[in-house]
Amino acid sequence: MKLLWRDVATGMGFTEGPIATRDGIVFTSINRGKLFSADYAGGIREVCETGGGPNGLAYNRDGVIFVAQNGGGVVPTKSTLPCSPSIQSVSKVGKVAVISDGYFAPNDTAFGPDGRLYFSDPRGSTKAEKPAPGRVWAFDTATGEREVLADDMMHPNGIAFTEDGETLLVTETLRHRIVRFRKNAEGWRRDGVFAELPIGEPDGLAFDRKGRLWCAASAGDVIIVFEPDGKPLHILELGPSFPTNLCFGGPEMATLYVTAPKGGRLIAAEVDTPGIALF
Repeated sequence: MKLLWRDVATGMGFTEGPIATRDGIVFTSINRGKLFSADYAGGIREVCETGGGPNGLAYNRDGVIFVAQNGGGVVPTKSTLPCSPSIQSVSKVGKVAVISDGYFAPNDTAFGPDGRLYFSDPRGSTKAEKPAPGRVWAFDTATGEREVLADDMMHPNGIAFTEDGETLLVTETLRHRIVRFRKNAEGWRRDGVFAELPIGEPDGLAFDRKGRLWCAASAGDVIIVFEPDGKPLHILELGPSFPTNLCFGGPEMATLYVTAPKGGRLIAAEVDTPGIALF
């Protein structure tokens, strides 16, 4: 597999968290404390300033964006807006609100089949002298109720659900692997390791319609494509990029968008298999 990459946006700081909306790709600039949109028509605009370090994003059917806000302690931020580690909401008109706090440093997030917001919550930077385990949460945005799914993962990071909603995958960056959770009558339970990375450290995740998992391997400057059984299928070299996250977008969900902080970029390429519709 060989993809033809193009720059969608450059010079945007430490880019992360791309999500496909109706009009384009919204992504974060962690070190600027802002959200930007790359419209499908070609324009780049600022969505809002969240303060701190906005990381992963999720988007609901009402047009509200939810932000995994690390508080600005992971990557130094230029924003002067006061902000602590939290989950924020951004309305369609760009109004920012904190809807849940008291976390380590929320990183990535996705809606689950039950309508709850699932997110990873590592303890800050992967370069910490004495790293400690982080957590994986499920959060009901309507009631405010929270559930801890795991509290022993070493830098839980990217998060994604299979199309049938029966399996949840979470990258464990410091152990260079992707951990699998399965749903049963009692809720989500750990179910072994989905894959070990052959290169780089795992970050963001996205599924295509063949059930293949696309993983941003940040330190390796590559995207790794895994078969549904966890076997590596393709290693796509990007050159100097440090890919942090990725999503499928465009009218047919047949374009892969990747945030590449080296150069402050959002890059894109057409793919042979579209991505799945997210919950």
